[in-house]
Amino acid sequence: MGKELTPEEIDKLDPQIKDLVVALNILGYETMTSCQGGENHAFKLATIGFETHLDKQQHLIKINNLTEFFEKYKKLKGFHYLIVDGTGYPIYIKDNKIQPRLDYPIYTIYVHIDKEASKIADYIKNDFEFEFERINTCNLTLI
Repeated sequence: MGKELTPEEIDKLDPQIKDLVVALNILGYETMTSCQGGENHAFKLATIGFETHLDKQQHLIKINNLTEFFEKYKKLKGFHYLIVDGTGYPIYIKDNKIQPRLDYPIYTIYVHIDKEASKIADYIKNDFEFEFERINTCNLTLI
């Protein structure tokens, strides 16, 4: 069905988000990053990232499937969520300049989770523009 994480991979996960990340991978939603959020963490909110490498239509299907999953999770656990759809491009260096490879988009999905809807609302108001920039540059890879 999905990917079973190794014990070493599980040990590296933040404790407050570990069970959710393991479950998502088992269900076939392979994660590329996760963070429980908070002070001294990469994200303010608990965050799980997915890199799809699919075409745009399949990417949108995956977003719909994740939305269904997190709606059930919200009802079950009481967590609110925000799904951010970001697209980035691999880069290459030509004539000593970094160039995006526009023919090969990398579709990414980040899900931000918190018990309090107000924290997600504050995040959208105060940090979303920065987050969008980070999402669009974090998956640049040298090819």
